Amino acid sequence: MNEALINKKAKYRTMAIRFTNKINNFVRVLDKCEVKARDSLETIIFKKYLELGDVVKVADYINNQGHRIMTNSYKGERKYISNDIADIINNPNSSVDNELVNAIKEMKDINRMLIKMNAKRLLKA
Repeated sequence: MNEALINKKAKYRTMAIRFTNKINNFVRVLDKCEVKARDSLETIIFKKYLELGDVVKVADYINNQGHRIMTNSYKGERKYISNDIADIINNPNSSVDNELVNAIKEMKDINRMLIKMNAKRLLKA
């Protein structure tokens, strides 16, 4: 076998191993994403975002749990909207465990890779 072919195969094997490790690390965090009674609202939002992958669905979940965001309006509170959830998730000063913050970055990274790979086609096989 020629050297170029050997190098190309090695490159793809290395990429496959790295991608597999990335997914396995992400799945390990997902295993810990069960919402607990002692979790802060911010932590719940992060865990539910990892589970649901959609800020609208997380806002619906949070609102259905009875949580409200404080406002300066005459009511003093309102339901969460998707922008509120996105602001919490994207807050660089979050008090949430770094493992959850990093897992969201990993999830977005994995999703971008899967889109590039046309993963729906792969899943049909």
